[in-house]
Amino acid sequence: MSAFPLISVVIPACNPGMWHFEIVLEALRDQTLPKDRWDLIVVDDASRVPLRAARRDGQAEEKAENLKIGKAENGGTGGESGKQQGTGATKNEALIDLSWHPNARIVQTDPEREGLGLVSARLRGFELGKGDVFVFVDQDNALRPDYLQGVADIAVEYPHIGTWGGQILLKFDEPTKAPDPWLRGALCTRELQHDIWTNVIDHHESTPWGAGLCARHEVLEIYRQRVLANPLCRLLDPTPRRAGFGGDSDVSYSGCRAGYGKGVFKRLALDHLIPVGRCSDDFLLRNAETNGYSTVLHGYVEHGNTTPPRNDWRFWVMSWLRRPRRKRLEWEMEMAKRRGMWKAVAEIVGREGELRQHAEMLAAKADRLGE
Repeated sequence: MSAFPLISVVIPACNPGMWHFEIVLEALRDQTLPKDRWDLIVVDDASRVPLRAARRDGQAEEKAENLKIGKAENGGTGGESGKQQGTGATKNEALIDLSWHPNARIVQTDPEREGLGLVSARLRGFELGKGDVFVFVDQDNALRPDYLQGVADIAVEYPHIGTWGGQILLKFDEPTKAPDPWLRGALCTRELQHDIWTNVIDHHESTPWGAGLCARHEVLEIYRQRVLANPLCRLLDPTPRRAGFGGDSDVSYSGCRAGYGKGVFKRLALDHLIPVGRCSDDFLLRNAETNGYSTVLHGYVEHGNTTPPRNDWRFWVMSWLRRPRRKRLEWEMEMAKRRGMWKAVAEIVGREGELRQHAEMLAAKADRLGE
């Protein structure tokens, strides 16, 4: 690895809340790493209003008056009361300013506007990027100013680590409506007291998450081959048909199987922007069910078998004895996760052909992008 590795920043986007998206781009514009050492690719995965690059000129600002895109797209108050996206939007396109970066572009994944999902969008960014290291930034992640410099330093200091991440700090649109601290793990917060790294696949504490995920080019090529060989991997993150988790872990596990380590580093930090809609009980329950579904599906993709939740009489007796000491929402989230797990077991056992057909359709559409 060169002492000055080139970094590719990839933002997979699908119907982003434009107020948050502008914050994400401003955070990238403020990075201390010189812009000649990193490129930027925004992968628009069939947003209802296609993303288009535009300069901050009078025309863009005038177009901004035609449509206001606010917090509603991320579950907030939104509509005409949402904060206005400064770079402009029309009913046919959302204009975002990338003129501040000499090597930035927006690419579309699906001219049919049906979407390919997060796994395919990340891989599209990988195929187009030039970096030695790739940084995947979600559409609601605002990197701290020294994030990319920290990524470059870690790439040189830890040549044996193939994937890594950092701290994920929650930033609420409306702090007075933020959930209780014990619930914030469900919103993917991660605060670190020290660095953690290992090459043990099942070591959860060292596994980087999707927000700000960093991966070497070599690891992503190995991961890409895995996805090509098993289209079901494309279902481990959100697709047009369902929510999901696990694609980020799949990247890290691919690196571990090839002999690389994985880790999380305190020096890397980003703000995860949380609209008020994600603070509701309803969202947290849906999130728990998706987590349960994805846990089973990931196990099936990884090992070829399904593991249903525990269901013996001892489990239920102990659960009911503990229930009076537990918070209502805590119990409901556990039950929601179990529902998701049972749903995954039922679909894999009874409708595996449909799952594979959907995954293969996504793979075929992704293949056509590279023709």
